[in-house]
Amino acid sequence: MIWYQLPVARYVPDRFPDLKRLRTLSLSGKVIELPSNIGELTHLRYLSLSDIHKDVILPPAIGNLFNLQTLRVLRCRMAELPEEVGKLINLRHLNASDTSMSWPRGVGRLRNLQTLKWITVSPANEEFQLRDLRDMNNLRDIYVEQLGIEEHVQEATQAQLYQKTNLVSLSMIFESANRKMEIHSKISPIFNVSHIFDYFPTVDAPAVLEHSGSNSLQDGALMQEHRVLLNAHSLLMLPTRHKVVLPLLARCVIRM
Repeated sequence: MIWYQLPVARYVPDRFPDLKRLRTLSLSGKVIELPSNIGELTHLRYLSLSDIHKDVILPPAIGNLFNLQTLRVLRCRMAELPEEVGKLINLRHLNASDTSMSWPRGVGRLRNLQTLKWITVSPANEEFQLRDLRDMNNLRDIYVEQLGIEEHVQEATQAQLYQKTNLVSLSMIFESANRKMEIHSKISPIFNVSHIFDYFPTVDAPAVLEHSGSNSLQDGALMQEHRVLLNAHSLLMLPTRHKVVLPLLARCVIRM
C-alpha cells in the first residue's frame, strides 16, 4: 500500500512502473495531474483521491486498471470522469462525493458495480442518464442527484430498479419538486430496499411508500431493524390511501 499526501507537489511521482505489485493507492493534497503510466499498475485494487482542491485530471489510462475494485473521488475538483472508466469491468464500488463533475455513460457498463454514490444524471446524451442504471443489477447502494426534469419520468421506468434484487439502500436528491411524484410512481414497488433517503421539498409523502399490496405497517415482518428516512422540509402527512410497500419496515425517521 502507498499513501501520498502532497502539500506542494504538482505531480505524483512517475515511477509507477517500478511498483507493479501495488494494490492500494491513496492520494490527497495539491495533486493536479496523475501520470499516464498509472495504467501500468495492473494489480491495483483500490484507488482513492481525496481533498484535492486544485483541478485534478484522471488520465484515460485509468481504463487499463482491469483489476480495480474500488474508486473513490472525495472532496476533489474534477470536471469529469473519463469515458475509459467504463472499461473497469471488475469495479465494485464507485464513490465520488462532494465533487461536481460529469459522469460518462460508460458507467452503465459496469455490471459488477455494487455501490454507486453521488452520481449526477444529465439530459446530455453523452453523459450518464437515469436509464443507464438498467443493466446494473448487482447494485446494493445507489445515491443519485439532480433528479426532477420531465425526461426522468420515462427514464425511471427504463432504469428498472424493481429488478435490482440486491438493492438495499436508495438515495434520491431532487433539484426541484417538478415530476417528483411521477418519478416515484415509476420506480414503485421496490420490495427489497431497507433504507430510502429522499430529499423532496413538498408536502406529499413519496409514492414509493404507497402501494395497493397486502403488506402493512402491522405485519410481523416489520420486526426487523429496517428503516426509511424521509428528509422533507414541509411534509404534512404520511400516506393514508394505500398500504405501505415496505414489508421489512421497522423504523421510520422523518427529518423536518
